[in-house]
Amino acid sequence: MNEPKRSTSSAKQTERRAQWFVMRLYSGDMTAAEESGLHRWLAEDSSHRDAYEHLLQLRDLSGDLAIDADIAALTRSALRARTPRRFPMQVPMQGPRRLRASLPQASPP
Repeated sequence: MNEPKRSTSSAKQTERRAQWFVMRLYSGDMTAAEESGLHRWLAEDSSHRDAYEHLLQLRDLSGDLAIDADIAALTRSALRARTPRRFPMQVPMQGPRRLRASLPQASPP
């Protein structure tokens, strides 16, 4: 009965690992040991290769968007306009209901 949870968890772990390898690959800082680890991981299971190749395809597609001048200008504009969000440094330890009640409520539109 717990099998679907394990396979979902395994799929998430595979996806996260593939994300990490793609991130390392495109960072330009992938070490020889990491590259070796990637090759071993890809050989372990076909789902690893599928997840990795899917992310490479997504990265390639999004990379094509990044070179579009209009999209690049909008991205730069959005990043400049972005303001950092500040959160309270200390949150009192309390139950979820009390914590939710202590949060500021959004005013109606």
